[in-house]
Formats: sequence, structure tokens, C-alpha cells
Amino acid sequence: MIELQKEDIDKLDLLLEVISENGFFGLNWKHIEEKETDFFNKVNPKNLIDARYSDHNAREYERLASFFIKYNCGNVQKATAFTGEELTISKNKNSLQFKKQGGFKNLYTDLKEEKKRKNIEFKKSKVDLKLANKMLEEFPKTKLFSRVGAFIGIILLLKELYILIWKPQ
Repeated sequence: MIELQKEDIDKLDLLLEVISENGFFGLNWKHIEEKETDFFNKVNPKNLIDARYSDHNAREYERLASFFIKYNCGNVQKATAFTGEELTISKNKNSLQFKKQGGFKNLYTDLKEEKKRKNIEFKKSKVDLKLANKMLEEFPKTKLFSRVGAFIGIILLLKELYILIWKPQ
């Protein structure tokens, strides 16, 4: 599964903004590249042939579209080779609400905090496990001491009863 990364946040928020403005019409990677020329800035097209450059952009757009599927904040129409259509993203009923809640930037901070919380819980469970194992190791000793103490207590009780009842007068 692809994880949300800090470098993707601005791109995803921009895509969310564009599909919110564009309505229910799908946008493919070429539309985004026309609006934002440096959107796919990882690859320099001067160094590559055009086919590889557009292939990279399509793969990158598909990767970004997977976040819209994962978090249900947009409709993604898959590419079909038969009809020649490309992958498109359009808004759905959750897009505007997702955008109002802070978009992918807010989601990223929430996921980051949740990851920290899970890490702390994991460390806590490791410490709890160590303490439980230590307690299990010491339990037989504690049990023996309590039995010896109970036995001594019963002996002292019987002694005191003997002194009380048959006290030499």
C-alpha cells in the first residue's frame, strides 16, 4: 500500500482544488500539466524522449489518484486502452467536505500523529510484557513466602490460644 508522503501533500491539495472548481468533469494528467507547468517536476523532459516523459507523468498521476480512491475524496475513472481514455479524477460527494476539513495537509498531520501514538503504544506494550514476564518469574518465590508467613501466623495463633486457655495459674 502506498503511504502518503510530505512531498505529495501540495500536489494532492492542488488536485483537490482543481477538481473542486472543475465540478464533475474528469481531469487527466495533461489538463493538470497545462494548468500547472511544474506539477510533474521530478523529471526534466529535455533529458528524456517524449514517450518516456509522458509515461512518467501518467504513472505519477495514477499514483496520486490512488490517494483519492484510498481516502474517498474523489472519483477516479481508470484508463482504458481499448477506448483510448486516460485516467481521470473528478469530484464526488465527499470532495468539498474533505477540502473544508483541511484536505491532504490536515490528513497528513493526523496520520503522522496517529503513527506517533501507535509507536508509543507499541513501546508501552513492550514494557508491559517485560514487567509481566518479571512478575511471572517472581511469582513462585512470592507464593512460597506467603505460605511460610501463613504457616508462622497459624503457629503463633495456636501458641497464643494455648497460653490464653491453659495459662498456668
